[in-house]
Amino acid sequence: MLGALERQVKEADEQRLMQFKPYYEYDMTPPEYVIDGILPADSIINGYGDPATCKSLYYHEALFCISAGIPFFGHEVKQGTVLMFVGEGLQGVLRRLRALEIKLGIQTPPFHITPVSAMLSDPGSCDEIIEAIQEIPGPIRAIGIDTLARNFGSGNENSTQDMSVAVHNLDEIRRYSGGAAIITIHHLGKMDKSTGRGSSVLRGAADMEYLFTKDKDDIVRVECTKVKDGESPEPQAFRIGTVDIDMLDRYGRKVYPPTLYSIDYTPEKGSVRVGATEAAFLTIIKGLSKDGDILEIEARKNLLDVGYSKQQVGSTLKRMENKGFISRNDGKIRISQ
Repeated sequence: MLGALERQVKEADEQRLMQFKPYYEYDMTPPEYVIDGILPADSIINGYGDPATCKSLYYHEALFCISAGIPFFGHEVKQGTVLMFVGEGLQGVLRRLRALEIKLGIQTPPFHITPVSAMLSDPGSCDEIIEAIQEIPGPIRAIGIDTLARNFGSGNENSTQDMSVAVHNLDEIRRYSGGAAIITIHHLGKMDKSTGRGSSVLRGAADMEYLFTKDKDDIVRVECTKVKDGESPEPQAFRIGTVDIDMLDRYGRKVYPPTLYSIDYTPEKGSVRVGATEAAFLTIIKGLSKDGDILEIEARKNLLDVGYSKQQVGSTLKRMENKGFISRNDGKIRISQ
């Protein structure tokens, strides 16, 4: 028989949230995707870029395809309910969603929106959100935050403390939604054009990040700049089109909301960005190459030896090839001139 003290200790152990156990006692599962290769489940995905680079257009269609259970530009989806915080331009969003209904031939999928700000930087703001989420029929696959700035609340994006609160709230929303993919739509940094605006806490917390750009010919490019688990997906490119939604404005003019149409990806000429990791890889590969060539297996070994992870090596080499910095043929890497 257990004494009173022993019973109290046993009950406390059963109620304790933090417990350690050997790693091999945990169940290991393969990664799951809400959109195959692009949007991992139970994660934070940050899409960032300058204004008018079609971040919202891209993610609105991604969320719509998830809710409808149809492929997203050739990528299979895991169908389910989606939610979106619309921080600005509710009527514009409604017109774009109507355009997607017409473009994709789907009506009234389980796509729920709210014009109320998530106030992510305010401690405890997720409590009301969690309560509202739990009233929505699931399973909830993805939640969009459009934009992070309009849903940030009273805090300062540059503050580590405020951004840490926002990330904590995003994690709580993700957890209580049952492992949804959380998408934040963010603006490009004012000084550092290689990452999103404000504190680096969000970049550190994100499982994937995507950079959006638009060139002088209005070609939109979407490139993965960070991935925690797995290799970077292939970059994508789009042209902007319109859809007739059978609506007239007050002056009798037709209303044509914008939408994206996929095209073959080619790097933007004359303005391809070289990331810090890519520059370091180029320096290392140049130092190892003979007549401009090096065996890829040798290059990978040297990059691993200096401290880069296998995942980082694979994703960075693929990104460098997509940008035209290197070419890979017959097991060899050649630096482009």
